[in-house]
Amino acid sequence: MKKNLFKQLPKIDEILMHPSIDSMIGQIPRSIIVDAARHIVEEKRKEIIGLSDDQASDYVLSLDTMIEAVQAMVIKEDAYHLRRVINGTGVVLHTNLGRACISDEIADHIAQVATRYSTLEFDVENG
Repeated sequence: MKKNLFKQLPKIDEILMHPSIDSMIGQIPRSIIVDAARHIVEEKRKEIIGLSDDQASDYVLSLDTMIEAVQAMVIKEDAYHLRRVINGTGVVLHTNLGRACISDEIADHIAQVATRYSTLEFDVENG
């Protein structure tokens, strides 16, 4: 029974060609999508291995469910991981909370320089 379930597992290419996944490829790096697809297929493979024969006969593999899981994982992996928090620890220079805050003026300057060409490795005075 498990053998049939393993045969039903979709190939990574099949997942990538699904319209809802294919539409993500232009917006999100393909490597993130491929890694998520591999992870979900491997997760299902492990689930099947852990099934008893009775459980295997009732187990349903759904491509749509797997596609939804891949989409959710891709969105989570592609999201920014840093978020604002309130430092209620009482420690001003807390190493787990981004250390010291910078002023708005410096943050604005960093944004101006980081979003354009800069003199990062160029000595303006000496050419």
